[in-house]
Amino acid sequence: MIHSTKDAFVRIAIRKSSLIDTLSIIIGWIYFVVWSVSFWPQIWKNYKRKSVVGLNLDFAGWNVTGFVSYSIFNVCLFYSTDIHTLYEEKFPQSKIPVEFNDVVYALQATFATTLTFVQCFIYEVKILTVKAI
Repeated sequence: MIHSTKDAFVRIAIRKSSLIDTLSIIIGWIYFVVWSVSFWPQIWKNYKRKSVVGLNLDFAGWNVTGFVSYSIFNVCLFYSTDIHTLYEEKFPQSKIPVEFNDVVYALQATFATTLTFVQCFIYEVKILTVKAI
C-alpha cells in the first residue's frame, strides 16, 4: 500500500527570543492606542459645536457597518473553539491571525463609530454662510 505525502506538512513554531514576542505585543498595543485615539477628535468636535457639519452620514453609517463586521470576525476567531477548528481545517499551515488587542480595537472602534453615527441624528447640521463683500 502506497501512501501519498503530497498534502503532508508539519507546523513548527520557533521562538528564539521572548524579546521578539514582547516587542510584537507592544507594537500591537501601540497600534491599538494610535488608531483608537484617531476616532475621538471628531466625536469631541461634534459635541463641542453641537453640529455635525462636514460629516457625511453615509460615511458614518458605512463605518459602523464595517467595524461591526470586523468585530464579529475578531471576536469569533479569537474566542470560538468551533471557528478555530474550521479555520485550522481551511488553513492548516497557519496560526490564528487575531490577537487580543485586535479584539479590543474592533470593539472600541465599533463603539466610537456608533457614537459618531448617533451624533448625526442628535445634532443639527448648521450651515455656514459667507457674506458677500
